[in-house]
Amino acid sequence: MWFGTVGGGVSRFDPAASTAGTNAFVTFSKQNGLADTNVWAISQDRSGAMWFAASPNNSAGDAPPTGVSRYDGKSFINFTIADGLASHMVQCLRIDDAGNVWAGTSAGVSRYDFDSMAAYGKGDGMDAGAIWWIASTRDGNTWFLTAPRDNVPGKLSRHELRLQQSPPQITQPRQQSAQ
Repeated sequence: MWFGTVGGGVSRFDPAASTAGTNAFVTFSKQNGLADTNVWAISQDRSGAMWFAASPNNSAGDAPPTGVSRYDGKSFINFTIADGLASHMVQCLRIDDAGNVWAGTSAGVSRYDFDSMAAYGKGDGMDAGAIWWIASTRDGNTWFLTAPRDNVPGKLSRHELRLQQSPPQITQPRQQSAQ
């Protein structure tokens, strides 16, 4: 079981360690390779790797590299604006049925399909604003809820599975070993 914290990184609880009398919690932080000490969302992909929305709690927070971290049980790989994220402030994550990783940010949403990363925002037909929630449906659609702003309630946007154009290629993310 994993727990994200505000300022303390991410912790994994191992109940077997607890019954064995050893420390049941292992905590990972920036020193271990996590992108940021604030972890807002956690998802697990088909391979068992853990994904973390790890970013500052406001735009005045730590400068990038923050964004999304992937942990395979041994090391972290971090994805940032340089890799194609719409923003370094990531609030939510979703892994859809096709295995795509969606990251909701303060400036739109990004989709990583393990080959490339594409960012979508207002110019792509999304409602403007930070993405607070992501859901996907069995028919391949992904839905996004924007944050309320300026006395306007949040809005829903939908991304259909088909792509209008090929997304840009990302550079190889930086890998850091967990300690």
